[in-house]
Amino acid sequence: MVTLAPEVRRRIVVMLLPVPALALVIDSALAGWVTSTAHIGRAIALVPAQWAMLVLVAPVTFLAGALLVRRREETLHMVALGRDADREQSTGQ
Repeated sequence: MVTLAPEVRRRIVVMLLPVPALALVIDSALAGWVTSTAHIGRAIALVPAQWAMLVLVAPVTFLAGALLVRRREETLHMVALGRDADREQSTGQ
């Protein structure tokens, strides 16, 4: 079985996160809109705030995830540098 490196797994998760985020927003924030449209028998237009939410939730989720992954990898890199410095210091004395 082929396993992916943790860096690749993190990036795949970030790329896929907008889909469940958008589904969650539609399911929770627009549930009343779907119900009322079905009972009235005609389409009710979305208000600008609802359109903005639908348009912005995916890119905002992706950008937040990308920033978190970048921060996590920078932290891991700094920890690795510290360990290398400690190893070098202990072997040099």
